Amino acid sequence: MLLLDAGNSALKCLHPGSGERWRFDWSQEWVWQQISDGFIELGAQPAWLASVVPEALTARIEASWNALYPEQPVRRLHSLPSLGGLNNGYHRPEQLGVDRWLAMVAAFHRPLGDCIIVDAGSAITVDLLSRSQGHLGGAILPGRHTDRPRFHALFPQIDFTDPGLTPSPEPGRSTRECLHPVGGRSLLPHLSGVLQRWRGRLEEPVTVLIGGQDAAWLAERLPMDGHVDQDLVFEGMLRQIEALG
Repeated sequence: MLLLDAGNSALKCLHPGSGERWRFDWSQEWVWQQISDGFIELGAQPAWLASVVPEALTARIEASWNALYPEQPVRRLHSLPSLGGLNNGYHRPEQLGVDRWLAMVAAFHRPLGDCIIVDAGSAITVDLLSRSQGHLGGAILPGRHTDRPRFHALFPQIDFTDPGLTPSPEPGRSTRECLHPVGGRSLLPHLSGVLQRWRGRLEEPVTVLIGGQDAAWLAERLPMDGHVDQDLVFEGMLRQIEALG
């Protein structure tokens, strides 16, 4: 089995049986040739894709695999309203980024209490996970190296010129409600304040799990202890695949 996690910076791949991993950065000039060569080397096998990139890019990933192995087309995972006792907190569950959803699926099935899940990539996402209530909502902030134009480009459906688009004091339950378009020197103080305020909505002891390319950098700067974990999305993929049969 092959797991494919398509994020805004890279396509990450995991072969769960062997533990082998591959990463294909979108910024690389020959990335599609590298992906094709990698898929050829891997050979035909069941493949599952979780993607938060635009549909055209997702379709190209699928086409690259399916052209080689039409008898085993890649299957896509989506955010669900609920799974195994975990409830999705979005008003429209299918609009929650599948990476955020799968990370919560993984955390929910671990022997943990309530959690705050932070992913530090092109965007920094925050999600509150209550053991008794499920997903309580979250926030989306610019990533460490993401400037304003790049952040806006990640959400083409949002009108960032709308004066009503201001950071919500409540955990968001839609993409618009989640957006906290702050950056530069304001990023870390704002994020720290959000985490400290929202932690009170959860039952202690609260575990803070941090993933993404800047996880270690962020963990050193947060006002609370955080555990760096880069496998939440892949672990959640395996959980959802198993549940779907």
